[in-house]
Amino acid sequence: MTQHTELNGNSSHSPILLGYVIVNKELIDDGKSIGYFYRETPDSSEDSGWRFFTGKETQEFVDNAENFVLYSASKLAALHPAILPFLGLNAPVELEWYEDDYVIVEEEQ
Repeated sequence: MTQHTELNGNSSHSPILLGYVIVNKELIDDGKSIGYFYRETPDSSEDSGWRFFTGKETQEFVDNAENFVLYSASKLAALHPAILPFLGLNAPVELEWYEDDYVIVEEEQ
């Protein structure tokens, strides 16, 4: 069971727009909406640790690396400005679209 912590677009976290993110190509090429994203420990100095998905991918889709691309964080924020207030959050963190805004996903203990 997951819980949601409400965050609004006026978050006090300053966005980090340097580096790259790993993105489902459909978010860029097809203009699909971001439904789920998370930040983990980065893989390299250029990697921000952010991973972006529609939230509707199958496991088969996710397992195929050709469905994802390394993309500029600032370019993704320009395409999907609603993520901007959250890019300064530290890893680990997960967010998803819930009703009308992004919320932090918290696992119940």
